Amino acid sequence: MYNQQVQWTSGKTDYVGADGDYAWAYTPLKYWPNDFADGNVDDQDPAAQGSTTYGGNVSFFAYAPYVSEATGSEGITGMTANNESSDPILTYTVASAGNDIVDLLWGTAGANGENVVGSSNSGVAYKADGTAYQQSILPSYKMNADLTKQKTQGLVSFNFKHALSKVGGSNVTTSPATTNGLMIKLDLDDGKGAENNGTKEDATLVTVKEISIVAKAKSAASGDDKYYQTAQSGKFNLANGNWKIESTTGTSTSAATTTHIINQSGTGTNVAGKLNTDIAEDNISYSSGWKHGTTPAEIAGVTTTAKNVYATEAAPLVYIPGTYPELTITIDYYVRTYDGKVAGGYSEVEQVITKTLTFAQAVQLNKQYNLLIHLGLTGVKFTATVENWDLDADGNGSVELEGGDTQSVNLPINVQ
Repeated sequence: MYNQQVQWTSGKTDYVGADGDYAWAYTPLKYWPNDFADGNVDDQDPAAQGSTTYGGNVSFFAYAPYVSEATGSEGITGMTANNESSDPILTYTVASAGNDIVDLLWGTAGANGENVVGSSNSGVAYKADGTAYQQSILPSYKMNADLTKQKTQGLVSFNFKHALSKVGGSNVTTSPATTNGLMIKLDLDDGKGAENNGTKEDATLVTVKEISIVAKAKSAASGDDKYYQTAQSGKFNLANGNWKIESTTGTSTSAATTTHIINQSGTGTNVAGKLNTDIAEDNISYSSGWKHGTTPAEIAGVTTTAKNVYATEAAPLVYIPGTYPELTITIDYYVRTYDGKVAGGYSEVEQVITKTLTFAQAVQLNKQYNLLIHLGLTGVKFTATVENWDLDADGNGSVELEGGDTQSVNLPINVQ
């Protein structure tokens, strides 16, 4: 097999359908080799194996999503030719726009696999010059290597892992997502305001208009080789899960950037996801009885309980394992407080804040890195002191005025 597409057949309830067809199908059908290493004895026959050497072993390597031809400048851009005897290797480059990013998956073994990742090179990524770059970025996964001939209903099973590292996003199936990924919460200095949902006179609502992330990658956290990468690209070995990182030579300032936007509609240039409707600005409703979340049209907004920013995630923010992310996060949000004394019945302020986040450690294969955005709200407080009037009186009702002038104040005699 070479770059063989295997597709799921809808309507099947198991790996093998009731009619005997396989739910995961491909064409043309291929057959296991028979190796008669000892005369006419099939080495796959347990009764005849004895001390004979096994033969006919086959190894399988898989990736997803499938591409019929590796071309272009982003995503899977290359693979080893069908006449090469080396390990199968994919060339991959991270897309520059969030809505174009391809989440590269790597097929490790199911229960029938062999652990072939235990060598001294296990978990090592390589620089373009072939030297070791980062140790221990790869857990020890089993591979479908050196498999013997199976029974008639035998299956080669794959457990797909993410070959890349994911930053933020969401990894749960509920909508909106509730845990992990890119989260947001309020930090209140006195615990009041947004949490007083039942008291409209003290209710503050915080909603998000847009979150923008401009992502870069560095070749190292510090030192002489701390350069921005001109591109996030590398070669991925499907046989052992090793990355050979490329394009690490750059400068201290130049970098390829990926723009990743989460907005209210989930559409538009560089948009990689839709905002959680519970915090989205376009989902609020104001009335004279406005409270948090009292009707479907009124929402809780951002509160002191962390919430995922996504309703749907169209594309993940990914990195080549062994690199050091740098994220510049910009948040456009509104703060509203109910106040019947002001025009419209509430105060409203739109705010935009930006923060740059750097990673001190290289990201690892098949790992998600959770981020929590803290929006700090500080209540306006007052302090006052009371002092006696300091009048310079002459004892006869005459006081000194500004400018040095004096004026006599004669009080009626019957005033107490």
